[in-house]
Amino acid sequence: MTTTLIRSRVKTPTIAANACQVLTVFGPTGSTGKSSLALNLAYEFAELGKRVLLVDLDTHSPSLAHRLGIQEPSAALAGSARLIRQGRFDLEQLNRLTIQVKHRKATFRVLTGLPSPRRWPEVSEETVSQLLNVARNEFDLVLIDVASPLEQNLVTAAHPTERNTATRCALAKSDYVLNVLNESSLSLSRHLNLFTELQELQPKQLIILNRSAQRPAIVSALKTLTKQSVFATIPDDQPGFELAESEHLPLALARRNSPARNAIALLSHKLLECPP
Repeated sequence: MTTTLIRSRVKTPTIAANACQVLTVFGPTGSTGKSSLALNLAYEFAELGKRVLLVDLDTHSPSLAHRLGIQEPSAALAGSARLIRQGRFDLEQLNRLTIQVKHRKATFRVLTGLPSPRRWPEVSEETVSQLLNVARNEFDLVLIDVASPLEQNLVTAAHPTERNTATRCALAKSDYVLNVLNESSLSLSRHLNLFTELQELQPKQLIILNRSAQRPAIVSALKTLTKQSVFATIPDDQPGFELAESEHLPLALARRNSPARNAIALLSHKLLECPP
């Protein structure tokens, strides 16, 4: 099975601007599976007929182009940042810089990440703000994949932009944060270390336990330590995800009966019932 990548014009908006829901997919350091979840949710939403934009805003380790098998070079995020600095970014330019991904009848658009992490100073707060302003006028859902570090005041002598501006701005400007954790003591510990700072940036968080073995102790610990309830759990399916990544496909097409895929599909329905 192949993935069709199409550069085409976006249709004229048909919904009110405030109907768009922006979801930032975040997780503590340690390969919690947030990028895979963002990609698979984009497909599930698209299969439900939603107009979806998937944005790779991970300025540390962008991965969505690889996961989708996109080989051709693209200005994408870097191009958007440049046009925003020049005051020339609009829907037409967003359309030009994004790629339409088609799987059977489901299509969504993706804005791939920086060609090199060294170019992170180009992605400023203005970049994120203007990108979302334009996207909110066109899409039903915007999914943003971000990096894990949140440290402030990391700058270079040549650039005033802080190292983790993209992540912090996306979190603050999203309608909800999907906080993806694993059921390990290390993942929980890292989540607790970030908890206060993350709450200040965006208190509207939905906890997703990924690669879950349904361990009640973890759910109980989260509730006790942070007062947060688990919004959804996704079972472990390493073979399925590895197959999907090797084939550059969403899990639904690589291994449609996967319990993990079923959980992600249920999560997409549940999120659509959760108003921004």
